[in-house]
Amino acid sequence: MRFTFGALIVAVLAVQQANPPQPPQPEQPPQPTFRTEANYVRVDVYPTKDDAPVGDLRAEEFEVLENGRPEKIEQFEHIVIRGNLPQESRIEPNTVREMRVMLENPRARVFVVFLDPGHVDVASSHNIRRPLIETLDRLIGPDDLVGFMTPEMSAGDVTFARKTTTIEGFLTKYWYWGERDRLNPVDPVEQQYEICYGPQKESPITAEMIARRREKRALDAIQVLVRFLRGVREERKAILGSRTGGCSTGRTARSWSRCLAGRRPRHRRSLSIRVAAS
Repeated sequence: MRFTFGALIVAVLAVQQANPPQPPQPEQPPQPTFRTEANYVRVDVYPTKDDAPVGDLRAEEFEVLENGRPEKIEQFEHIVIRGNLPQESRIEPNTVREMRVMLENPRARVFVVFLDPGHVDVASSHNIRRPLIETLDRLIGPDDLVGFMTPEMSAGDVTFARKTTTIEGFLTKYWYWGERDRLNPVDPVEQQYEICYGPQKESPITAEMIARRREKRALDAIQVLVRFLRGVREERKAILGSRTGGCSTGRTARSWSRCLAGRRPRHRRSLSIRVAAS
């Protein structure tokens, strides 16, 4: 027993010598805090008089106020946007990289046509083709970009171009893209709704579930699109939406407004612009 006890003591001492106590770790220095602020803000102004643009204003005729305090105008530039340009005079991006560079151009405006098949009937999708293309031709300037998106698309898949021929070709080929008044839904989930609860023309439950699904898909896609555009640029971008009348839920129009308003910058600064009277 004594021999065993002595061996145990030797073993314990050997373990202690093999694992000496570690020195205390030095305290980590506090992480630095970086603060940023916006010292340069771009503001677009569209002055009009009697519904006509005023193009001869000078920088000294503007007064920019932030929270009621005047701010100095560092740069002033008069930009004239001319639409109705021939398609052949518009230079298209040849690669994704060129498209990204054009999107970051501060002089360019970016338009996205959001086609919402679930809230547009077939007749309206056919009738909107020509007025929509003519409107874009009047709006799009030489540096502007336009693309289109549907709820099924990802915002990163939107292709931007300077010519409207791509959108015109899509609307001409698929003039029947509206699905609101289709008797047989093409969406697999909506088909399952009808299998379970009956055709939407006969079942209020099916009609309500389809309407809510279409509304949610459209709003979710718009939110993703707004976040995508914010990551690309902060100014001069617009989303043009298409829908026919109201929907059975009666909330889509208000929800669109809340969706777009809820994605504005979260700062609380109040910015106002005054133009000297001539």
